[in-house]
Amino acid sequence: MQKFPILNESQVVVLHAKVSTGHVLDINLSLAISDTQIVFQIFESLNEALDHINQVKGNNSNIEFVIYDSNEKVIRYIG
Repeated sequence: MQKFPILNESQVVVLHAKVSTGHVLDINLSLAISDTQIVFQIFESLNEALDHINQVKGNNSNIEFVIYDSNEKVIRYIG
């Protein structure tokens, strides 16, 4: 899997996964099966990440999201 990206203090990353299986998805919402796929989507703020999640969730309720801060700490789970 892709290494956790280096972020500045205000940035966050979102990891997408399939609700039914927990399988990690890449940023194109395809099953992540290769080390070359990008699985962490970087956002400049938590609000930008939440806007993205609301948009994706509106189109597909079968995806769950984990938001991490710059210290690799989970700050929010949205299932």
